[in-house]
Amino acid sequence: MCLKNVSYGKAINMKKAVVFTIVILGLSSRLLFPGTAGAANLIVNPGFEASHAAPHNWLIKGPVSSMEPATSIDSIIRCEGLFALKMVSMNPNCHGRAAQIVGITGGQTYLFTARFRAEHVRSIDKSVLIRIKWLRGSDQLGYNYIYHIVEENNGWFLASDKIRAINEATTAEISLEFRWSTGTVWWDDISLGNCPDVPPRNIKIGTVYFRPPGPTVSDNVSLMGKLLDQAGESGCQIVCLPEGWPTCNTGLGMTKVEANTLEGSASVMMASKAKQYGMYIVSGLYN
Repeated sequence: MCLKNVSYGKAINMKKAVVFTIVILGLSSRLLFPGTAGAANLIVNPGFEASHAAPHNWLIKGPVSSMEPATSIDSIIRCEGLFALKMVSMNPNCHGRAAQIVGITGGQTYLFTARFRAEHVRSIDKSVLIRIKWLRGSDQLGYNYIYHIVEENNGWFLASDKIRAINEATTAEISLEFRWSTGTVWWDDISLGNCPDVPPRNIKIGTVYFRPPGPTVSDNVSLMGKLLDQAGESGCQIVCLPEGWPTCNTGLGMTKVEANTLEGSASVMMASKAKQYGMYIVSGLYN
């Protein structure tokens, strides 16, 4: 249970759709990642308990020092234990991070979890970032972002993902970042531990190579709807559509008309087909 000391404004959910709509099922961490309890945590000072003066074993840094949020240990607002890490920004262009490098095994799958809380942050999607870089010595081999929010309790969000280390990696840099906003972000209970691999599964994907002939948006929407019916009836789980298809051959080009909005006729049709067939639809709109 996370401790509730004071009330705060409602935070914005991570990963809102902008141009592409991506549906993420929110499940509890136990249901989403079974059989991972008890794994040894590779993070040193995961709850910022080691020191109330500074975040021991965490490096506080940023691209430009003058843009870094003020970072400190907070004994008042925390999820569990005695302390949490607090980042405060008065600069709408801020960018700072708390980072720690840990030893890992290349090719191993890990479960990462972290608790965070935000107050007066413009957008959690854009401003609260968790990144894991895979390293071999000083060489960066790649990275993963942690973006699934699986739980919220008393204003504290639980971010969690299973990630597989790049085969040649020997270390991983855990980076908790606050950027591009004023406000306050708290971090607590950071964890990285071994877990079973994600079992592979087969999925059926369809791509639509088609330039609707127009001459109206409604004609294009109707034609694309029939093609999505074919994909859905054939059992496709993901369907990728061409870019800007609603206004193709209508003379509207890349203008922002109703069909190029999330509330427009094209989006409404795609949402209906996605629900009808239980599939994901990827589509580019000129928005």
